[in-house]
Amino acid sequence: MSERVVVRRRPEGVFYGVLGSLAFVALCSWLLISAHSGDLEAWVADSRRGWFGYCAIWFGLVLFGWTGWASLKDISAVLRGRAQLEIDESGFFERDGSRERRFRWDEVSAFELHIPVRKLHAVTPIIVFDILDGEVGVWGRLNLSCAGRNAYLRTGYDVEASELVGLLNRYRNAALTIGDVSVPSSS
Repeated sequence: MSERVVVRRRPEGVFYGVLGSLAFVALCSWLLISAHSGDLEAWVADSRRGWFGYCAIWFGLVLFGWTGWASLKDISAVLRGRAQLEIDESGFFERDGSRERRFRWDEVSAFELHIPVRKLHAVTPIIVFDILDGEVGVWGRLNLSCAGRNAYLRTGYDVEASELVGLLNRYRNAALTIGDVSVPSSS
């Protein structure tokens, strides 16, 4: 497998993230404007929300404003064609609006498709794997507790997630059988 494969992200998923963040920012802004349009202390005292609710609205505004900014960076990368996954015989390179990272095949375990269990809404599957070398940071421990593996790849590429898992595993297995690298297939 000496050819290089480039898989680009689709803009739909990123676009929905931007819309959701902006809608929540608009809601928080409207609540804050309505609270500040009159007597603020009377608004807090008359409502059941209290000061905790008032602070929660500010927190939501900051949090979803930040995630909206990050989503705008992602959609900018998708629209410019920068959000992609490059796969070749030496490893893979993930480029997105917020991160760029490169892994060799002997640094990662086999790939799996993880579908989180949710009862109230549909979920997006993620491609999970383990980084075999180096220290697992806070995000790696969080991924480990949520998905059972310490790293993930986003889905939403031009190729279906299950096909992408198969492609990644084929390239990884081919690279590891050609080289004299002995790496466990999964942990």
